[in-house]
Amino acid sequence: MKKITFILAILAFSLCAYAQKPVINQIGLGGRAIEGKLDFNSVEMMTKVADGQFVWYGKLLHQQTSSGSQGFKAVVNRTTPGNWLGDIWSLRATAADVEVSDGNTYNALYLQGSASDFKWRLKQGEDGYYKVTFFTSDVNNVTMRLDRVLGTFADLVSLSVDYEGAILTPAFDPSVTTYSCVLMKGTTSVKPTVSTYLHNPASGTGTVDVSSGTGVSTIKVTSLDGSTTKDYTINYSVSTEGDDINYTGLIVNSDFDYVTATVAYGDTDNYPTYSDGSSSYNSGAWRPVKTGVTTIATHLEYYGWQLSDWEFLFKDDLGNFINVDETTPNQSIGINAGGSSTNGSAAWINGNSKCFMPNDFEFYQVINKDLLDAGTYKLTCLLAAQTGRHTSQRLFANNSVQFFGKEEDYELNKTPGEIYSYGGYTPSGSGDSHYPVKVYVTISDNDSLKIGIRSGTMRGNGDNTAAGSGDNMHGWFKMDDFRLIKLDPAKAADATISSLTLDVGTLTPAFNPATTSYTAQLPQGTTSVTPTAVPNQPDAAVAGAGVVDVSSGTGVSTIITTALDGTTTKTYTINYTVDPVSNIDEVKAKVTYIVNNRSLTVQGTSAYAVYTINGMRVADVKVNNSQTSVTLDQGVYIVKTNDAKTFKVLVK
Repeated sequence: MKKITFILAILAFSLCAYAQKPVINQIGLGGRAIEGKLDFNSVEMMTKVADGQFVWYGKLLHQQTSSGSQGFKAVVNRTTPGNWLGDIWSLRATAADVEVSDGNTYNALYLQGSASDFKWRLKQGEDGYYKVTFFTSDVNNVTMRLDRVLGTFADLVSLSVDYEGAILTPAFDPSVTTYSCVLMKGTTSVKPTVSTYLHNPASGTGTVDVSSGTGVSTIKVTSLDGSTTKDYTINYSVSTEGDDINYTGLIVNSDFDYVTATVAYGDTDNYPTYSDGSSSYNSGAWRPVKTGVTTIATHLEYYGWQLSDWEFLFKDDLGNFINVDETTPNQSIGINAGGSSTNGSAAWINGNSKCFMPNDFEFYQVINKDLLDAGTYKLTCLLAAQTGRHTSQRLFANNSVQFFGKEEDYELNKTPGEIYSYGGYTPSGSGDSHYPVKVYVTISDNDSLKIGIRSGTMRGNGDNTAAGSGDNMHGWFKMDDFRLIKLDPAKAADATISSLTLDVGTLTPAFNPATTSYTAQLPQGTTSVTPTAVPNQPDAAVAGAGVVDVSSGTGVSTIITTALDGTTTKTYTINYTVDPVSNIDEVKAKVTYIVNNRSLTVQGTSAYAVYTINGMRVADVKVNNSQTSVTLDQGVYIVKTNDAKTFKVLVK
């Protein structure tokens, strides 16, 4: 018995260990088998092509160096391997130097730390370009497949046109190379969103002018070995129908594709220079300032955008210059190539940890009233904030704002006069994860539109001190892809709801968006009820749909929806009544019986049993109804009902 218990305990421990394996979200491939990798200290990130499926394309070698272990293995959920034999999670071969070759699938060990540094090793004489695929849906049964590919392989991983109302036809398929795309009325430029495998460069992904009503993107993907290319074509047409209008063309440098009016991001040979004659292409990015060179008077400007304050980037929280020569102490500001969560190049504002970002800071531009029609507009962008530097980062259009995080993040650092909403996001450790934020604003014929990002030093807990140490200042942010849409007036003024339901009870009459007054009879004993209201227009505000106390027997929900224009409202009312409890004790049903030809029928009870006078049970009726009867011999019987009634029956 003790032995069985011990075995069960070991089995339970093993199952627990299996259950603790983390879901695989990232895989980095490393090893001297990868061309150009001379050690195991760096990895190439694989591409996630589907849930539980990661792919890498590149050149594998049987032996690249004359010394050191050969082969390849993979690190999980991190971008650097660290100590392969330490506590990192990794994917390994099942034995030392497992020989792998084209077209075969191999089991992988998914483990944390390992004293056995098992690797896969390409079969001798089969050097070439390969597709490595890991299948990870079942973390207890991970497999790796190896497929040789020709040097002509040049597929895109994904292709999309991420613009509101844009329709790409047909749906993306790597083998399909020609597409059409209909864009929203008013669109003047468009940029496709593409992703490639690690070693497949692509060109033709820039902004296309469609102000004439049409345009074309020709995206050229180069093969792994550089010998051939593959072209993907998107033919754009701008719709002349629909009542939403794209006004993004009024935002200057909306996607940070330019460093000046005539110099595109990436055209580094033509970047403007600093006062010392050096290029503003500095440390891999365009930067308006350079450490130890630029001053408040000589910094460069973002094309199309302004900073409400430049001085804070040069001074500490006491207003003193950080550098004694009054030059820039930190050049972490500008436009860079962006990342996986941006639409190409992106911008950021940061500074020295001693800098104090004013709490009324704005990165902004103003769209002149003469270019705008009266109406309701939707402004969107991509916004990022970093853990530990999250303050009041928010998108704004005039006084309508959407904070990056959750409502509880901003208890003490809101600005009076602003109209708030919340993105609900959590900052990332690196600050590189951009998320979509949006605001709605209504303007008249005489209103200009000021748009951008607001931020400051003060945190949600009221702390208003500079970071003081580390690499970054409080309040810094990253941003990309500003877009502006003028809404159909009917949509902007729509304050109806499309659905109204209760967690208990039923509405009378049945719900209709045009009907605003309802009643609901709730079951006896109900103490609370919660309505759920869904606005007809996503993002329209709904108030008053919370829990209602009906313990008194009645209650009311007053649900008010506010349209996207911010002024049009509609009120829906529900009057609740709870079924009453009688003040008089319920009169219990009288139990009666009939004996006819020795057949007993009992009425007024749902179940009963029949006993002889000696206590022997001769019948047990579990479900009694008007058709139920029991045939008995002559004699005297005792009947007991399920509600504790007992009576004597004589059968003749």
